[in-house]
Amino acid sequence: MRNDTHIVQFWIGRFDKNGTRIFDGDIVRLTEIHRDYMGQDDSEAQMVTWTGVVRFNAACFWLQGVGRSENCWFRHDEKNLEVIGNMFENPELMPKKADGHV
Repeated sequence: MRNDTHIVQFWIGRFDKNGTRIFDGDIVRLTEIHRDYMGQDDSEAQMVTWTGVVRFNAACFWLQGVGRSENCWFRHDEKNLEVIGNMFENPELMPKKADGHV
């Protein structure tokens, strides 16, 4: 929601790894261990970093633009998430799709 001077965002009730509140519309960086297959040993797995936008849809919060799929359930551990901006004030941080569009 937007008015003349403020952007109103909904707090999702969670905090990132720095203790920053996470809001609908925030752009977050997610770092996690990525395994190519179930049961892959940690020594063979790799750390990957995704960027996504927190959005409310279908009665739950999603991270849009994360990884290989467009969306995933907002189920990530806060210690792996960091708020880096929001879609209103920092649109340049929005994740790009393969075709270059946001």
